[in-house]
Amino acid sequence: TYLKLAREFAADDEVRQRLDALAAAEAEIIAIGEPQARMHS
Repeated sequence: TYLKLAREFAADDEVRQRLDALAAAEAEIIAIGEPQARMHS
């Protein structure tokens, strides 16, 4: 998985911090939404 690969290059806490930051950014994007209907929304 990508997490296994990431842990080969960075410490677990660093990987977790980055994953948390990406999850927060994704949640913000989803919350904003898009007014136009899409197949993958």
